[in-house]
Amino acid sequence: MKHDIGVKSFEYQESGVPRTRDLQSGRIHKSRESCGVWRFRDEAWKVFSSMDQYGKIKNDYEGARNKGVPIPEFEFKRGYVYDKNGRRREGFALVVTYITSGRRFTLPKDCTNLKTAIRSITKDKVLQKIEHGLRKAIEAGVVDPQGFIDPENVKSPITFIDIHTKSTPSLALDELHKFALGRINDVQSQS
Repeated sequence: MKHDIGVKSFEYQESGVPRTRDLQSGRIHKSRESCGVWRFRDEAWKVFSSMDQYGKIKNDYEGARNKGVPIPEFEFKRGYVYDKNGRRREGFALVVTYITSGRRFTLPKDCTNLKTAIRSITKDKVLQKIEHGLRKAIEAGVVDPQGFIDPENVKSPITFIDIHTKSTPSLALDELHKFALGRINDVQSQS
């Protein structure tokens, strides 16, 4: 099914009150699986023009959160997508906290850049949080890993976005996790 249907708006209810998001401008990312991603203040809205993927995506996000994968706050909103001709389709929006700091990555494409970023980190606690996040993503079976790394954010130096899981996780995640473990050992041996 073609998802980018020339969307105009997304209509949903919040606490019983009808709401509408204008989707005619402000799209920040195209998407293979959805109509696109829009930014509204401190939120990113990924809008889908059908319910086909709702259960899978919701299970992926909830499962990742429950397994400790560092992901932004999220919620799902069910509603209707209106196209430019006024046709209505049942759909949903995945609403997440919009991340404004750090360096965006997609694995395996950015594996070398992430290794360079991790190699430059000298704070043991930051490295341990990155290693923990990578390990949790592996345990959750995250595939097509995407996210942000921000060594200056001591509380949450790695965050994963656009969560998809399978029983076999990304090989690039495994490679990066081993690299992070090695970097922790290097930093600890120098202290």
